[in-house]
Amino acid sequence: MENTLVSGTLERVLSLLEDHVELAHLEYRFESDQARREAAFCGAAVLCAFLGFTFLQIALIIGLLRIGIPLYVLCLFFSVFYGCAGVFIYHRYGKRDPRVGEPFQGTREEAGKSLRWIHQLLS
Repeated sequence: MENTLVSGTLERVLSLLEDHVELAHLEYRFESDQARREAAFCGAAVLCAFLGFTFLQIALIIGLLRIGIPLYVLCLFFSVFYGCAGVFIYHRYGKRDPRVGEPFQGTREEAGKSLRWIHQLLS
C-alpha cells in the first residue's frame, strides 16, 4: 500500500513537472516571437532615422551651396518626415506590450505554486 502511495505521488509530481515544461515551452515561443517583432520594428526605426540623417545632410549641403533655391526645403522636409516616422514607429511598435506582463511570468508563478504543493505533499 505504501508503494502504491509513493508511485501515485511520484506520478503526480512527474505530471506536474511535465506541465511546467510545456508551459515554459509555450512562453519561450511567445517570448521569441515578441523579440523578433521588437527587432523588426527597431530595424524599421533605425532605417527611418538613417534616411532622416541622410536627407538632413543633403539639405545642409545644398542649402549652404545654393542659398535661396528651394531644393533644400524639400530635403529638410523629408529629413523631418523620416525622423518623425522613425520615432513614431519605435514608440508605437518597438516596445514590449505592457499588457502581456513580464517574460516567463506564468512559469515563475506556477513553479512557486508547485514547489509549495510538493513541500506540503512531502511534509
